[in-house]
Amino acid sequence: MRNPTILGLAAIVLLFPVCGHAQPPAVSPSPSVSPSPFYSAEEYQRAHFLFDKLRTDLKTSQGSTPANLIDQAGAAVNALERHWDNAVYDSRQMDDTILVLETAVDLSPLHRDRANLGDDVSRLLDLQQEYY
Repeated sequence: MRNPTILGLAAIVLLFPVCGHAQPPAVSPSPSVSPSPFYSAEEYQRAHFLFDKLRTDLKTSQGSTPANLIDQAGAAVNALERHWDNAVYDSRQMDDTILVLETAVDLSPLHRDRANLGDDVSRLLDLQQEYY
């Protein structure tokens, strides 16, 4: 009788730490909550969609557009995004980013790249008009 009691207590002691350290299930953030205190969730998502699309289109046009121009445009987009996240609206920075992207559009020999980057510039101009 003594062995079953000791074994039962040992089993409880061994199982208790496992149960005590269980983590609650991860809760995903609500899509209606903005990760930024400066913007609504919709504004934040819309701007970051634009920045992501700009980087994707720049990457796609790497083979046809001068590499130094792509690097310059990518750096400008990254800086613009960092400032956007901190609600820093530098109109000169926006103008410079648009200018380097327009230059990439002009120098790209492929119609597809010109169309994609041109669309991105148009969206960036909309963002500029609304916030800068």
